[in-house]
Amino acid sequence: AQQKPEMSQKSILQFFSPQNSGQAKKLPWPAASPSAGASSSPAGAAKTPKSLKKSISKTPKRKDKTDKQQQVPGRPAEGDLVWARMDPYPWWPALVCRHPTRRRTFEANRRPDRPGRVHVQFLDSPPNRSWVPADCVQLWTDLAGGNCEQARSMMSCGESMEPEDPKLAAAYKMALDAQPLSRSDRLDKLLAQQEPSSGEEDNAGPNGTSIDDDADEAVSTVRKRGREESPDANSGPASKLPARKKRREAVIESDDDEEPKAESDMDSVGLHRLRNLQKKKKTMLQKKIQPTAVPILAATWRMSARHPGVAKLAAADKKKQKNPTTLADTSIASTTKTTPARKPGSGLSRLAAFSPASVASSDGEASFSASALDRSTLASAGAADDDDVQLGGGQQQIWDHLKLDWLRPERIRDSAGRRPDNPEYDGRTLLVPERYYTQVTPAMRQWWELKSRHFDTVLFFKVGKFYELYHMDAVLGVQELNLSYMRGAYAHSGFPEVSFGRMADSLVQKGYKVARVEQTETPDQMQERTRGRPGKEKVMRREICRVTTPGTRLASHWDGDALVTKAQYLLAVKEAVQCNAGSADSDSTQQQVSLQFGVAFVDTTIGQVWVGQFADDCHCSRLRTLIAHHPPAQLLHERGRLRPATLAILNGCLRAVPKEALTPGREFWDSGRCLAHLAEAPYFVDNGKFAWPEGLQPLLCESDSLGRTAARQWELGVSALGGLVHYLSRCLIDHDVLSMRNFAVYRPADSGSAADEAGADEAEMKAADAPPFYASQTHAVLDGIALANLDVFAEQQRGGGGSSEATLYSRLDRCGTAFGKRLLQQWLCAPLCHPEAIQRRQEAVAELVSADRQVCQELSAGLKKLPDLEKLTAKMHVFGCRPAGTDHPDQRAVLFEAVQYNKRKIEDFLGLLAGFEAACRLMAGLAERKLFDSELLRQLINPTESGGRFPSLLPTVRGLRGSFDNERAKREGVIIPERGVLGEYDEAVSGLTDCEQRAKAFLAEQGGRLGCKLNFVGSGRTRYQVELAESRASRVPSNWTVSGSRKGFKRFRCPETDELLASVQALEEQKAAALKDVMCRLFHRFDSHYEKWMAAVQCLAVLDVLLSLAEFSRTCDGGEMCRPTIVALQPDTE
Repeated sequence: AQQKPEMSQKSILQFFSPQNSGQAKKLPWPAASPSAGASSSPAGAAKTPKSLKKSISKTPKRKDKTDKQQQVPGRPAEGDLVWARMDPYPWWPALVCRHPTRRRTFEANRRPDRPGRVHVQFLDSPPNRSWVPADCVQLWTDLAGGNCEQARSMMSCGESMEPEDPKLAAAYKMALDAQPLSRSDRLDKLLAQQEPSSGEEDNAGPNGTSIDDDADEAVSTVRKRGREESPDANSGPASKLPARKKRREAVIESDDDEEPKAESDMDSVGLHRLRNLQKKKKTMLQKKIQPTAVPILAATWRMSARHPGVAKLAAADKKKQKNPTTLADTSIASTTKTTPARKPGSGLSRLAAFSPASVASSDGEASFSASALDRSTLASAGAADDDDVQLGGGQQQIWDHLKLDWLRPERIRDSAGRRPDNPEYDGRTLLVPERYYTQVTPAMRQWWELKSRHFDTVLFFKVGKFYELYHMDAVLGVQELNLSYMRGAYAHSGFPEVSFGRMADSLVQKGYKVARVEQTETPDQMQERTRGRPGKEKVMRREICRVTTPGTRLASHWDGDALVTKAQYLLAVKEAVQCNAGSADSDSTQQQVSLQFGVAFVDTTIGQVWVGQFADDCHCSRLRTLIAHHPPAQLLHERGRLRPATLAILNGCLRAVPKEALTPGREFWDSGRCLAHLAEAPYFVDNGKFAWPEGLQPLLCESDSLGRTAARQWELGVSALGGLVHYLSRCLIDHDVLSMRNFAVYRPADSGSAADEAGADEAEMKAADAPPFYASQTHAVLDGIALANLDVFAEQQRGGGGSSEATLYSRLDRCGTAFGKRLLQQWLCAPLCHPEAIQRRQEAVAELVSADRQVCQELSAGLKKLPDLEKLTAKMHVFGCRPAGTDHPDQRAVLFEAVQYNKRKIEDFLGLLAGFEAACRLMAGLAERKLFDSELLRQLINPTESGGRFPSLLPTVRGLRGSFDNERAKREGVIIPERGVLGEYDEAVSGLTDCEQRAKAFLAEQGGRLGCKLNFVGSGRTRYQVELAESRASRVPSNWTVSGSRKGFKRFRCPETDELLASVQALEEQKAAALKDVMCRLFHRFDSHYEKWMAAVQCLAVLDVLLSLAEFSRTCDGGEMCRPTIVALQPDTE
């Protein structure tokens, strides 16, 4: 049943939920006892396979015993008024009624520890009905009745004692009118004509029972002649749920040779089939088929009344050992299916998905709140009695990590030994007992050591040419990545090295953290390091080279081939609260709260960092606007330092965004520690000299010449930057991002000096005789509420799941480039309000509309061919920012597919150069034709030499492309620089040529003296052995020594050849070192022109957006659009 009330469910949920959220939820009435016919043996409790469920074509008619059921005191009866709730809707007045086909109001669950369900009709217009869980049904209480003061406040009732929501108020009034009536009168007055849905009709038997009921129920109905059975609580669909397809009727073949019965004898046919079904059930019981249990992630233990926990798994394992026969040995093994990988839900905060006790109750049992793990994630992980993790042939296995006592929720601790109920508990770490390390192999010990420090992260553990996943990570890999289990007692799966980008990207998009663990030494290096040590210590060194999260994705070959078009921000927030006394002339004694926020956010794909600090009102309006303009993919904040109201606002605005709390001081640095770290780290060192980036200089205190102190008005913002820098360093990408020196000060759009973040040029920002309003605020302020109400963007861009069709952005977006689309989003978030700037844009769009259509089409087609130049430029910076010798694990990583990765880098680099070359030609062609008179268009198209803003890039592009053989590099994955590009390489090549000439001259000279032909033989370290005929060996000089021989020939070494060999080896090492670093140096050379590349990208993006607006104006549904005239305000106008 579907209902869409507009009131918030938060207040009603608080009113009807138990006061102690840590305790299990109690039913409002005593639980029904299990039916007398239910079997208590393990075999009897096993579920009947689906193939047997489908085998029932007709069930015998069963009498309705609903009226004869004994009424349980406190349980709502037919005709009672109740409060009922269905997720995700709020509590609603309802009427208890019978199901149209099942003819009952209450259905108990087969398991006594689970609640049953009640069939109700919601008092709504039009009315709808559904099965509601028993713990979501409360007996009727009117708001004016006794102990309901809290209910009135929670439901936002005014003096009228009625809910403010009109639909809920109407339903509540309808219930109040029906309250004095008897049950039968209520049914006559309120009960609508109940017609079964199409799914219920298809699913109903001849007497109203469902063919989804277990075969046990159908058999016992015939045998017990009226004894009541408790049907499965999950078999009754809601009336307004989507109809299911009609099921194909499967007929069980008779064991004897009876002829098919006539249609008039269908009751006999059904009874005959049920008897055959009974025989098969008896066979199953004789073979003692055991109930299945599914291994689940250690992070997703569900310890509650429904799930007894690991003790039940251990008991099932013992029974399995006593009865080794499995489903694979039975006649129905073919009906057992491998559990398919489930798709995750909304992905709420899966960064804590591997912390098994992220939320703990008082009795040590773990549960999960919506902020820790959503219901879809729990369903995908599975409960031990709901899903089956199976091996080949249907055989089940309970993995070793499920049997570890210290992984149970009641015993789990973080690395400091703290339990989950401790406020300082860190769910990102795990305490692994030292005694356990002695019981595992050296490689597995290495894995557990890494996992204990990154328990909330999926480890892609490099072993040879494969990344392997173990234990709970392997289970997740099978479920989310469709991997296959490998043989063994512990969960184990993996994939080849070349598939890392695709696999990691798939998990990160679903909200997980992924750590790439690489081998950082070769086998020879390992042998040298562990020489003399015992065998258990001889293991390859491995290190985490990078941690990828939704907010820390880079534009690199490790993140897959497809780049994300929209920005992915990592946002850090710090809050300070000041309580000011009320004004002196005010009678109120209440204190006024003054809020200050420090923010820092970064788009890691392009390396742009913003730092800001601002005052805000009690509604956090400016913070909401920041979130709307720069929607984050991940949020960082101080643990325990945000007000509950602020935290509620962030949870409401960023429902599907992962949030991570950092420890104040140790992880979320203060301003002094942040600036000290930035000054000591090599982020801003160029040619041995340190210099603060221009974007950070306004944040520093002028009186501190060393730059270690933040300005007083920027202390919170710099502290937020400290939290951001710490997290980037934890993910091992701090140098990649911060070394771009791309910093900017963020100021709210409504502040006095709002920066131009929408791509407008400086002329648009300044006006000599502008009124004060235009001088102080050049852009309009659109907060998150305004953007939502105006349908500027789709709901999914703000964290929801709405469609993007009927939005302003979707109508205006005709952009051909990814960077143009991002700029259009910025323009829509911060529209211009300066008249002169608006007129400049209008003139440019008007000229493009009136220009030759073919010219605009050629221009648009040329822009569409360009790659994402902005992110590819940042990608080249990542490749070139770490020269050889940098102390980063990636520099020590041993990659078996290095040639393949180098080919990708070279293809991206050549594609980027080709894109900039095509852009230069496109702009040069437009500049030569002089088609436009608009000042803005001329600035975008003309080069800087002619007074424009587009930089001259062709000489630089051609120089980079001509520095090496492009085709050979793409083919071999190795860049061989041309002469004059790299001095060290040229010197080594020249030296090797000289050595070769010296070797030839030596052979000619000595051959003439000895009167025979001499040759050099050998390879590697044995090169340059002089070989000559044995008959001439007696004539060699005395300082020659014999090094070998073969039939008829002897080989000698001499001081001249030894010196030659040493020189050649030194030069070859120099050449190899130069070639090893040549790619990084080439990318670094490209990155040295970063400002020129980004200036060109900015011009292309503005031109792309103007073309998009012109195309929309030309092809709009209403015909030609008008051009409004902007009238400037007078100086004295308010």
